[in-house]
Amino acid sequence: MDIEPQNINATFGTANHFNSGFIGRKFLILEQSIFSQKLLSLAIAKYKIEKCNITCRDFVLTPVEILKKNKLIDGGDLYLFFTRNKKGEKIFFVTTTVRNL
Repeated sequence: MDIEPQNINATFGTANHFNSGFIGRKFLILEQSIFSQKLLSLAIAKYKIEKCNITCRDFVLTPVEILKKNKLIDGGDLYLFFTRNKKGEKIFFVTTTVRNL
């Protein structure tokens, strides 16, 4: 299926295509970046994010900390994922759900 895990501790992975046989949740990546507060703030402004869902795996901050620090509300159609890549660098993804693919 060509799904590449982000790191050994992450429970999610990425692929370059959608596979209709995949039984998990699917997200379209709008943006991905090395994590810094500045880059996260730029992404929040770019996508006009006020409300989002946050998931963290193998990351230094909790979803609640990220929400509070960025004055965001939990919920909505956008999902932010925070983890580390295979090099151990902190990364984040701005995504939206994909249905019926």
